[in-house]
Amino acid sequence: MPQCQSSRNGAWRYCAGSSFGAIFGRLIGQRHETVRELCIRCRWALSLQSRSRPMVHIQRPVVELTRAVTFSACHALRAGKLSPEENERLFGPCARRHGHNYVLEVTVRGPVDAQTGMVLDMRLLKEVIEKHVLEKLDHASIDEDVNEFASENGGYAHALPATTENLAAVIWGWLEPHLGLLLYRIRLWETEKNVVTFYGEYEAERGASLRSSPAEHLARNGRHH
Repeated sequence: MPQCQSSRNGAWRYCAGSSFGAIFGRLIGQRHETVRELCIRCRWALSLQSRSRPMVHIQRPVVELTRAVTFSACHALRAGKLSPEENERLFGPCARRHGHNYVLEVTVRGPVDAQTGMVLDMRLLKEVIEKHVLEKLDHASIDEDVNEFASENGGYAHALPATTENLAAVIWGWLEPHLGLLLYRIRLWETEKNVVTFYGEYEAERGASLRSSPAEHLARNGRHH
C-alpha cells in the first residue's frame, strides 16, 4: 500500500507508493534546490510516467482482392512484317486464326479501410473491368479489332504480336489509370494449362537484343518452303 506523508506545514502530501507522487513530493521538500533544478527533475518524472504507458498503434491489414472474369476472343499470331510462311514456321498452328475462352484475374492490393472494411468496393472493380476490358475484348478478333494489335492496311505489320503475354500487359495499361497504385497483378489464363502473370514491370530496351529476333532466327535456320 502507498505510504502517504504530510509536509511540515501540512500544505501538501505525497504517496511513496506512487512513482510520480513520491518524486514530486521529495522535490518540494528539498528547499535548497533551485527552481531550475526543480523543473528539470519534474520533466524527468513526467517522462518516466509516459514511458511506462504502452503506446497503442492501430494496424490495418494489407489484403489482396481479386476479381475473375471470362471472355471469348480469337487471334492469329503474327510477328512484324514476316511473311505468312515465316509466321507459320515461327508460331506453328497458332499463326492461323483460332479462339480461346480466356479467364482474367485482376488483383488489387492495399490496406483495409478502417471505416468500410474494404480495400476497394468490389462493385467498382467489377465496373472498371467490364468497361475498360470486356467491352474491348469479348468476342473480338484481337489482332484486327484492338488498336494495340491491329494490322496496318490489312497486312502483317502489327504494333504488337497478339500473344497472351502482350495482352496481359495491354490490359494493365487499360486498368492502371482507373485503379492507380492499388492495381497489383494481372493474371490471364489462355487455357487451363497456360497462364501469364504480369505485375506492371517493364524492362527498357538497351540497343541490340541479346536474343535473336524472329527474322534473324529464320535467316540462320533457313525458311520453310
